[in-house]
This record gives sequence, structure tokens and C-alpha cells, in this order.
Amino acid sequence: MKQFYLNTKRLNTYVKYNDTYVQTVKFKEYSEIITKDFDEPQLNINLIKKIKTIGDTQNRQTNLQGDMTDWKMQHEEEFSIIGNFALTTINKVFNKNNLILQECWGGVYRKGDICHPHNHIPHAWSFVYYADANTDDSPLLFPTADLAIYPYTGLLVAFPSWVTHSVPPQENDKERIIVAGNLKQLL
Repeated sequence: MKQFYLNTKRLNTYVKYNDTYVQTVKFKEYSEIITKDFDEPQLNINLIKKIKTIGDTQNRQTNLQGDMTDWKMQHEEEFSIIGNFALTTINKVFNKNNLILQECWGGVYRKGDICHPHNHIPHAWSFVYYADANTDDSPLLFPTADLAIYPYTGLLVAFPSWVTHSVPPQENDKERIIVAGNLKQLL
């Protein structure tokens, strides 16, 4: 390990990997989080049915410790509609047209299910859409911003993929059903 100092104050501890020094640093930066309503009852019914029918193809081996579909659901019509809504929303806010939908999946949180803190690097933007949720369900947490967003059916939340986020244990008996995804930036 190597330590760096500035005016006798220790900065960070670096760990050396071969000939490269790596450090973990906590940044305090500003970023945008976008929320928008998109409540299409029949679409939500179709999404819920499809997500529950597919079930947990990931065997709880991801950050989402609940039922999770395959990562590539964006080719299914219902998921594509949500992914394209997220894409269009972000493009309008930032006047962009260089994002594409890269991944999309569904998830079901039951009592006790969580999502561990993580980010979606190297993607540009990530989103979650609530196909079935109530404001008394567990919130989407952004721990580095001390922000909690309580879900409800039809809410879309989009954020830069480098932002750490998580979900604490679902405390009620109702299922919380989501569609999430990642957008890639084209150069």
C-alpha cells in the first residue's frame, strides 16, 4: 500500500495491482434524477403477468434479492414500451438523441426482499418503472445523496448509471413489481 499526503494530511490509501495504484474515493457530486408518471393500467397488467410467469431466472444471484427475469427483456413488447418511454424522457430533458436501450428486466420484491447497494457502470443512464407499487413499499434509496423515493404504480425514476442505489427490505406483504433497465450512450 502507498499513502499520499497533502500538507501532512493523509489523503487516501492506494492499493497496488501489478504496476498500477487503485484507490476508492467517496465523491460528493451533483446529478439529476428524473421522475415522470406513465400509468398505463393495461400495460401494467400485461407486465405483471409476464414478469410473474417468467419468474426468477437469476436464482437470486444479482443485487436484486428477489425474483428477477432475464436481462434482455427489452425485445419483449411490454418491456420495450417502458424502455422507450425512459429513453424518450431522458432525451427530451437533456436534448439528446444518442442513447439506446441496452438492457431491460423485471423484478418482484416480496416481504424481506432487498436490492444491495450498487451502480450500473459502464452504462450512461439507468431507470426503474413501478408496474405495481404503493407508497408504503420500500423506497428506492440513493445513499450518497441521502435521498429516498417512495414508489407508486406508474412512476418512472431515471438516473445516471454511476449513481449508487439500493432498496431496503420490503416490509409489507404486498408484492412490489418493477421494470428496470440501462441505456447506452452512442459516441
